[in-house]
Amino acid sequence: MPVKSTKLLSLVLSFCLILEQSAFAQTPDLSHYFANPAKPALPSDKFRPLHLRYLGYDNLSQDFKILLDKGDTKKADLDNKTYIEENTQTLLKYFFIGLALPNDKFWVNL
Repeated sequence: MPVKSTKLLSLVLSFCLILEQSAFAQTPDLSHYFANPAKPALPSDKFRPLHLRYLGYDNLSQDFKILLDKGDTKKADLDNKTYIEENTQTLLKYFFIGLALPNDKFWVNL
């Protein structure tokens, strides 16, 4: 009797697996879930300071050409020439420090 029951059970199981519809996994539409990632509970603050975008040096006229990205800087600060000059000097100082440091002194966290 156990041989007949195992044959019957394996036959029923085979039919269930053969006749199973694979579309069950494809029916839920999850595209809207993946298209819109979950919003964080607390929005993160974005800070974009004044940024040095381009630095060019003209050898004939001994002159630097500088392009700055204003970032989140307010219009009142951009109209103030001393603010721009101080921040440009700071950015140039950081840039030249980066040029002066040897490559083995840089640490990169990957």
